[in-house]
Amino acid sequence: VFYNFWQKNCAPCILEADMLNQLQSKFSNEVDFIGITYETKESIIKFNEKHPFNFRQLSVSEHAITNLFVYDGYPASFLVFDGEIIEISSGGPFDINSSYFHVSLYNTYSKFRTAIEKKLKEIKK
Repeated sequence: VFYNFWQKNCAPCILEADMLNQLQSKFSNEVDFIGITYETKESIIKFNEKHPFNFRQLSVSEHAITNLFVYDGYPASFLVFDGEIIEISSGGPFDINSSYFHVSLYNTYSKFRTAIEKKLKEIKK
């Protein structure tokens, strides 16, 4: 399962949506993707009209997210197989116009794609 924690006022969260949608599309038959936010259901629907996530979104309390130790910043993503955390990414660059942001986004995509491919290969042995 790929869990992504986001919020609507987080610029890196918005900009990584395409990357997450690509991952979800590539691995839709092998990995469940779940977005988690403390935004209201109505807010999620409105947000997705402009910045669609192509996977399930859950609304939980901000307190519940904090209790999950998602405190290094948004976005935060966790790749979990059989109860084991395989890969983590937390926080993003504040300057979304910097070249560092785009390199960071690509590296995050590559890191998760590689981790998923590796784990799926292990499972299929």
